[in-house]
Amino acid sequence: LGTAGNISLAVGATNTYHGGNMVLTAGATSADHHSGGLVRFNGGAGTSDFSGSGGAVVFSGGAGKGGAGGNVDFAGGTSTLHDGGHVYLTGGQSNGGMTHSGGNVEVRGGTASTGTGGSVHLISGEGALSGVILVETPAAGESGERGGIFAGNG
Repeated sequence: LGTAGNISLAVGATNTYHGGNMVLTAGATSADHHSGGLVRFNGGAGTSDFSGSGGAVVFSGGAGKGGAGGNVDFAGGTSTLHDGGHVYLTGGQSNGGMTHSGGNVEVRGGTASTGTGGSVHLISGEGALSGVILVETPAAGESGERGGIFAGNG
């Protein structure tokens, strides 16, 4: 009948200096062989059998008027003694049968109303040896057929 309740978190605005920051931090641990806490953002479940879509999770940088819009950065954690953390972008899983597909992952440059649209850069990490850029389509289930890799312009 109606929308369930909302939770809104906001920090202070100002006309004289930077706006307030918001930091969400999970708990730390110093225990051997244990990990720090998890921060998770989940959209709401749509449980209806008839077009019951799940809710979205949106991360947006702040709008800029006289300057550039704000960035959205996703970075794996830094480690002093081991590998750095990974960043995974994964499309959603479908359990809907042969006529339904898993979710896509799209990486797009920004649009520009009058200037040049934003570019997409794939850059491997620097180190004593540079990282690899790998593009592949894995074998698919029982049929074993791989999807294609296509490149085009215009």
